[in-house]
Amino acid sequence: MKARPTRWNWLVPVSGLVIPLALVLAVALLFIGISRGDVEALARFLLLSSVPSLGVGYALFYVTRARLRSLGQQITMAYGLGLAIALINILITARLMFLSAHDLTLLGLLLGFAGTLSLAFGLTLAVSMSRSIVGLSAGAAELARGNLGARVRVEDRSGELADLARAFNQMAARLEDAFAAERQLEGKRRDLVAAVSHDLRTPLASMRAIVEALVDGLVSDPDTVRRYLHTMRGQVQDLSALIDDLFELSHLDRAERALELESTSLRDLISDTLESHRVQAEQKGVRLDGHVDTVVDPVRLNPQKMQRVLGNLMQNAIVFTPAGGVVTITARLVADGVQVEVRDTGEGIGGDELPRVFEWFYRGERSRSRTTGGSGLGLAIARSIVEAHGGRIWVESMLGNGSTFRFVIPKGS
Repeated sequence: MKARPTRWNWLVPVSGLVIPLALVLAVALLFIGISRGDVEALARFLLLSSVPSLGVGYALFYVTRARLRSLGQQITMAYGLGLAIALINILITARLMFLSAHDLTLLGLLLGFAGTLSLAFGLTLAVSMSRSIVGLSAGAAELARGNLGARVRVEDRSGELADLARAFNQMAARLEDAFAAERQLEGKRRDLVAAVSHDLRTPLASMRAIVEALVDGLVSDPDTVRRYLHTMRGQVQDLSALIDDLFELSHLDRAERALELESTSLRDLISDTLESHRVQAEQKGVRLDGHVDTVVDPVRLNPQKMQRVLGNLMQNAIVFTPAGGVVTITARLVADGVQVEVRDTGEGIGGDELPRVFEWFYRGERSRSRTTGGSGLGLAIARSIVEAHGGRIWVESMLGNGSTFRFVIPKGS
């Protein structure tokens, strides 16, 4: 924030002189009934007494303020100077009015008593303000030392200092939340590096063993060589799929999250998904079924990304459904858009695993191996794509009772 121009430093004392003078003269002229000549004399007297007083007072204030480090001391000093100037002017005026020595002494005592009370109130205000500022300073020092849980006490319910204390506490809370999020992100980054390292090391070790066996001539018969090469090709495909998944997630979690949407037939996407997975399901003895309400289409979405979501959910459902089971995919309109549901009659997911199924590289106790669990990125990718469409995805499941994955996206115009 830019500092106010220097002219504001002069506007305060000038307004402090002009405004009271104008009010006094207006009241004297309009309500008390003093003659114009007396008003002019009063104006001259007030100017002659107030201008030097204000000049001396402001000079003393600026000279002594630099030596007073405490805000409470500065406020008390300014308050005392104002009272002293007022008392001196009143006593001089009373003396010029030819009051008796007795009356002048009594007036001085009364003014001294009133000034002392007023100074006490000013001191109380200065101490209260100083305490609030000291608390803010201590809280800032705690933050600087790394204590992000530091908070300051809000002394008053209203006022600038109370607003400042609330703003400080809000800033500290946001810093604490940001630091916690950063630590969580750092933990996820370490988990990601460890998971990627593991998933890369296993197939690379297998391919290295195969290549060394072929190069060293340990395997010579054509059938065994063909089997080794077939195994190596599968490992290469797994690595390629893992890299593609990581690349997909990196795009979805950055600025590329804004997808290009178009009016699309969700019925056709679901039909294509069922058809592309039918051979895999038949080989495992799993029956596929699907239903889409007639009022669903068209839906505004990204066809390629949504096909990826449907394929990932269908792939998981088939993998974890035993022979004789059924995988069903349905789509219908709901209050907040279109809801797609993929239900299976498989083994289900334990309650402790449900909150983690959409995490990167999480495969669960039932699927630690790559042969059944894949890369562990399929559901994370599905969640990112659904959220990029402005929707949400969740799962309901119990061990032994199958799983139901649902997601809702806006239908669009």
